[in-house]
Amino acid sequence: MRSSRVQTEDGLIGHAEIRVGDTVVLAFDRRPEWPAMPSLLRVWVPDADAAFGRAIERGAAVVTELGDNAFGQRGGRVKDPLGNIWWVTQQVETVPDDVMWRRLQQPEYAENMRYAQESLDAELSGSAAGRSSAPRQGAGDRS
Repeated sequence: MRSSRVQTEDGLIGHAEIRVGDTVVLAFDRRPEWPAMPSLLRVWVPDADAAFGRAIERGAAVVTELGDNAFGQRGGRVKDPLGNIWWVTQQVETVPDDVMWRRLQQPEYAENMRYAQESLDAELSGSAAGRSSAPRQGAGDRS
């Protein structure tokens, strides 16, 4: 069962969530220049700052610094010594769709989205500067 999907301006799936039992699996389109990798996993934690800090202490490298997003989440990404990327996420608040879309128009949330996309793209493509593509309202659904 698909629980949400967001298409980006460039026509790719930028974010999709599939619910399997009580687990939500995150997926998105791979860009042609990105390498095959072991995995990119998003994990939900009660305290993103603490979990992120523990990952760094244990040898993970920062891919995306911690930040607050338009979806009511706080999180960041780390790469473990084996090459897996972990998206460490905490749900801070429940945000209705209309509020989320309004937030994505606000500079601080738009910047967070741009940085999150560009930092991941730079890591996966091996380039100094990553790409981003803003979400389009109506190009997917969130339920």
